[in-house]
This record gives sequence, structure tokens and C-alpha cells, in this order.
Amino acid sequence: MLRQIDPRPPILLSPAKLYLDDIKQIIQIFIEAENERSNGLRSDEEVEILFQVQDQTTSDIEDLSGIHPDATNDFLVEARRGVGFTASVRIYKSNTSWYAYGLTDNEHWGLFHKLEALFEPRKLRWKKLLHTHSKVSYWIYGAASVLFFALLPIGFTHLVPRTPVIVLLVLVAALLVSLRTGLSSHSIVIFRHRADHAVRRQEGAMKAILEISKLIIAFILGVLTLWLKHTYWP
Repeated sequence: MLRQIDPRPPILLSPAKLYLDDIKQIIQIFIEAENERSNGLRSDEEVEILFQVQDQTTSDIEDLSGIHPDATNDFLVEARRGVGFTASVRIYKSNTSWYAYGLTDNEHWGLFHKLEALFEPRKLRWKKLLHTHSKVSYWIYGAASVLFFALLPIGFTHLVPRTPVIVLLVLVAALLVSLRTGLSSHSIVIFRHRADHAVRRQEGAMKAILEISKLIIAFILGVLTLWLKHTYWP
């Protein structure tokens, strides 16, 4: 008699921007999953935590804050207890996946839903849209590239008005940059706490506003100086 196989949860997660706070939550989710296993399957050994950033590994999450550059899209966080339990989240440039060993089907689904709930509010919407429909995205990218290089020589001829061609070239170029940025990587891990990153971003924005203000004031003063010179000192 044929029996339907119970579906397993998806192994891919949405592209997201993660901070050290989120990595700590992932570890906690793994530890909870191990603690909720059947007592007959559990080991007396300690849960071991491993982090891998490209070719560097550590078991101390505090070491991550000292890594430069302070962001990566090549990252692994893994929890292991003896030989009976392993759970991990792996971030590559092309995708983000999770893996677990030593859990029942229901426990697999429970772990997946917890990870999904963590990733969902942190997802990068544009990247998720592009990677979810990757075939269509790459087709649009290819078609836009052909259109851009076809329009490029036309923009330097007198066969058609230049203005609409240049406007179209700018729009197509913007689309290409946006597609390239979205498709070139998946999730990203920033080795700072979310609050610290928000403060630094605010400080960076204030510095940028200050520099722009200085340029505007310098420009206005320059124009005013020229006007006064030509008006009162001919």
C-alpha cells in the first residue's frame, strides 16, 4: 500500500540583514531545539557553538566584533552536542540555508518556523523578490544589458533626438545596477549590535548633512562674492 511521505520543511531562508543580536537569537533557538528533544536521544555533553567567517573560525561570539571588515555574506553559525545533534545556519553569496540533524519531523518543522520568524522581519525585500524569481530576474537583467548596449551608439548619432535616448539609457542603467546589486549577494551579517549600528548610521548621516551644508554655503558665498564684485567693483 502506497503511503504519502510527510513533507520536510524548506532548507532555504529569506535574504536578511542580521546583527550580533540576531546571531545570539539563532544560538538560543538551536539550544531550545536541543533541550526539547526526547530524553532518550540527548547526550550529557555540553553544547558546542562554532562560528565561521570565510576561512576564520571561533567559538566565542565576542570575537566577531573584532573582525574587519565588519560585515560578510560568507558566514556559518553551528550548534553541536555530541554526535547526536547538529543545527546550523549557513550564509553564502547565493543563498541562506539551515540544517539540523537528530530531530524528529515535528521538531524539524518547529525549528524551521522559529528561524523563519526570526528572518521574516529582517528580510531584504528587493533581494527576496529577485531570488524568489531568479530565472525571470536574470532574463530581465540580460535583456536590459542588450538594450543598454544597443541604445549606447544610437545616443551618439543624429538619427534620433538625443534627449529621449539619454533618458532611456539612464533608466536602463539604473535598472541594471539595481538588479546587479540584488542578485550579486543574499543575506548579510553585520558584526555589531543593532543599536550600535543605528547610532553609527545616525552619526554618519549627520556628518554627511554637515558636509553637504558646508558645500552649499561655500557655493552660495562664492556666487554672492562674484555678484558683489561685478556689481560694486567693476
